[in-house]
Amino acid sequence: MIKEYSRIEVAISNLDEAIRMYFKVKNDIEFFPVIILAGACEEVLGKIYERSRKDSVHKIMKKEYSKEVGKTEKEVNEEHTNRIKNWLKHADDQDKDKIKINVEVEVVQYILRGIGNYHLLFNNLKEEHKHFLKEIDKKFPKAFEGLNPIN
Repeated sequence: MIKEYSRIEVAISNLDEAIRMYFKVKNDIEFFPVIILAGACEEVLGKIYERSRKDSVHKIMKKEYSKEVGKTEKEVNEEHTNRIKNWLKHADDQDKDKIKINVEVEVVQYILRGIGNYHLLFNNLKEEHKHFLKEIDKKFPKAFEGLNPIN
């Protein structure tokens, strides 16, 4: 049966599923599908938010980090903020068939970007978002140092 879906509805579903999957991961290789879901979500929600001519979480990250490290936003995007997502999607360079990363940190970063864009769009958080933030705060206590991400 053909049914109509909204891009935002699917993006939110991807975010919620990425969060559920994150808590079920048993080994590092299982984080990669979570990156794909969370990455798709954060990009779609971010682009929708940017339609209002405001910066998404990813754009803010690129701007701030490029200032900090003295690189262009394009370099920061390719080398840092979207490196793993691009690696997963593109296989044109045989010399780059392997990657060294902390995959859990990458997953957390994409989910946080998705949650951040959700909050920018709707000015609230779902219970599963709050739960994720609380668990990440416990697991990575310095991640939110000086902030209260739940409120």
